[in-house]
Amino acid sequence: LKEAGEEGEESEAQARYRAAWGDLGLPPDRFPLEDGAVSEAQLAALQSEVFGIDSFLPSSAAVTPCGVFFSGSLRKAPPDAAALLQERLSASESLRDSVRLFLLRDPLYAPSLEVPEPASASEDPYEEELFLISLPPPVVLALPAALLPAAATGSGEAAPLPLFAWSALSVFTTAGAALGAPSSAVAPPLAAAESAAAAGSGNMVELLDAAAYAAPIYATVAALLLAHDAAHAVAARRHGLPVKPPLLLPSVELGTFGTHALLGAYPPSRTALADFALSGPLVGTALSAAAFLAGLALTAAAPAPLLDSFPRLSPAMLHSSLLPSLLVDGLRLYQHAPPDAAASPVPLHPLAIGGFLSLLGNALSLVPCGRLDGGRAATACFGRRASEAMGVLSVLVVLSAVALNDGAPELLLLWGGVVLLPQLLQQGEVPCADEITPPPESRRRAFLALVVVAILCLSPAPHAEPALSLDSFAESFGAAGIAL
Repeated sequence: LKEAGEEGEESEAQARYRAAWGDLGLPPDRFPLEDGAVSEAQLAALQSEVFGIDSFLPSSAAVTPCGVFFSGSLRKAPPDAAALLQERLSASESLRDSVRLFLLRDPLYAPSLEVPEPASASEDPYEEELFLISLPPPVVLALPAALLPAAATGSGEAAPLPLFAWSALSVFTTAGAALGAPSSAVAPPLAAAESAAAAGSGNMVELLDAAAYAAPIYATVAALLLAHDAAHAVAARRHGLPVKPPLLLPSVELGTFGTHALLGAYPPSRTALADFALSGPLVGTALSAAAFLAGLALTAAAPAPLLDSFPRLSPAMLHSSLLPSLLVDGLRLYQHAPPDAAASPVPLHPLAIGGFLSLLGNALSLVPCGRLDGGRAATACFGRRASEAMGVLSVLVVLSAVALNDGAPELLLLWGGVVLLPQLLQQGEVPCADEITPPPESRRRAFLALVVVAILCLSPAPHAEPALSLDSFAESFGAAGIAL
């Protein structure tokens, strides 16, 4: 019985270590770390060359399967202490290429049921503040430098698919959508492709016509995707954060859901992670909205013969997004559309359709799950625990939308099958060198504003009645919480 009890305690401890490893977003295939991953000589060098009374003063070191946790007290404000630790680590010839340090809240912390006496301000003011707000104590985690964020580089067991295969699949589905493969997207290319296939005579002319017809749409999408990824790259360069080529996410319905930016190293701070995560959706959403509105303006100004040549967006696809649907309803009113126009495919300028598809892709990337842009931003802005709760809530909302609506499930379900994978949903982002210091309030406000826009874009619109009127248009605004 004694041996069984010891085995149970050991397995329970191992489960705690594995949970902490997963919470920190470290590669699952590298757990547990081998014994001596951080050697005794390296631990001694950390004590003598890096730690100190002017930064972080360790009181004990615990060697675990997750790395070495140094417990102690902060002697400076967390950002100053973290910066000093990293500066000294980089200056040490024996440590800079072999050890990585992370200042974070203790992921193994188990609060006691007994209420301790708060520390006096003269002993450690940061511990007194810690007691008052009931947070886990700060620790420094030492990991071997060879432990790279493998899951974020598209390699290893944690990668969803080999990078080349995943990107090739996305290119294939984008080309298929451009030729009219999706059944609910652009009507004229689909008709051209079907008629060419039905001819059975290898009529490539009609297929080429279909490709040329859809080319402006996907040229717009490609340009907006490039702007999204360029914004990520600029933010990463600003913070000295290496990145890998983006991972393309395929979609049969849209051609591509967008890209997933891949980190090549650990972010230096939560501010750096927030800037990296928010830059892409911020630029992508702004430019996509501008393209969509410009396309609507060009559609409204187009004469009837030119309007007939525009590609058409199906009602099912349009109604999968509330905000664009409201804007298109306004365009119909401006054009004095006939009563039955609400049930017919909508002719739109290619710039509008490209902006619409890109808006959806950017909105989906803002869902606060795992390593999506929204998940990274939630982790950076609100911490890992709050980010996990937001991720669970987001999954429930997506599943509810699929179950309760008959217009949007196709889009959400296809998206969920690609990006709601365990590797992207259940695995958090890798730790920052300074996990304690939150980003400025401006980042939180920007994230929340983008989330509001994403909700408006991902919420399905109420199906328009056959008779289009100002009353029905006002009802649509009312469904979005907007009073006219």
